[in-house]
Amino acid sequence: MIQTLIGCILPIVFTVCFGYFAGATKSFKEGTPAIVNKIVMSFALPLSLFFTLNQMSRQMIFANWKVVFYLAVFMMLWWLIVYAVSRHLTHASVALSAIRALSISTPAILFVGPALITSLYPKMLP
Repeated sequence: MIQTLIGCILPIVFTVCFGYFAGATKSFKEGTPAIVNKIVMSFALPLSLFFTLNQMSRQMIFANWKVVFYLAVFMMLWWLIVYAVSRHLTHASVALSAIRALSISTPAILFVGPALITSLYPKMLP
């Protein structure tokens, strides 16, 4: 399980370090980082995560049931916390609170967040 998680996270760390190094040395032209960032976030990273996690067998998941259980419980707990804060403190609608909670509390925030940002916080954008 640890090897799978490291195999899944290591490409992300490498990509971030590579991007930082490229930015620090000014290796790209003015608009290039935005294009590279979009390609990495939209295609390369999700595919890498999907194929790495897809290689996990059911036996490995069941053998590490505690990790799966804690992940599920804490994701649901964070969803409830964010939903309650959004619903009661900001007085948002049920649908908007649910979308905010889902986009903030799940690991897919990097991929879901930018796509939903205009619907999540419409008053903050021009």
